[in-house]
Amino acid sequence: MYIYNKKHLNQQGAIPPMILGVIGILVISGIYFASQKPKPSQPPPATVKTQTTPTPAPAWETYKDSKYNYEIKYPKDWAVENLPSKDSSSIRLADNQKTAFVLIDSIIGPSLEKTGEKEKVIDLLEGKLKTNTHLKINSFARSNETGIGGYLATGEETYDSKTVLFEERFIVAKNGRGLRMHSIYASDSAKINKPITQEIMGSYKSIK
Repeated sequence: MYIYNKKHLNQQGAIPPMILGVIGILVISGIYFASQKPKPSQPPPATVKTQTTPTPAPAWETYKDSKYNYEIKYPKDWAVENLPSKDSSSIRLADNQKTAFVLIDSIIGPSLEKTGEKEKVIDLLEGKLKTNTHLKINSFARSNETGIGGYLATGEETYDSKTVLFEERFIVAKNGRGLRMHSIYASDSAKINKPITQEIMGSYKSIK
């Protein structure tokens, strides 16, 4: 699904066309509750259903990705679906009543070792996110530590007159590894599903 240019960014700091395309795809992909028909090569869209009394999971499992070297915890009664992807790892975690989803895309891109390259990627992703007409951004916070950066965004997401709440986290490192986590849940299930999805995303751990 995603193809990466393995060459380093050029000396002028320009981002290669291939990674520009990949970044754009990462930001606008992964919305599964739309009602339009999916393409034959893509999984059918999942519909976020409303629920007044969702039940929190009593136990947790651990999902490990040996290729992209990470692990993440999820409620035991949630389903894990591997989505079609050629050059990245994409999974969808969903509760059994379809009231919440967490979409996870992990990538290995070109090196971002040169000064300012990592920040340019975050700038571009921030711009893509804020110009997405399906999203209403209520909060946006960037982080930029030594060797790693990213953002945390929250707000509302609307397709075909259906509105859900979302939270998106993006992490990118100088070695070119990136992780995008996008959670969605119906507003009337937020009291239960918001802390669950936040715990899922907060459990991410890089492994060797």
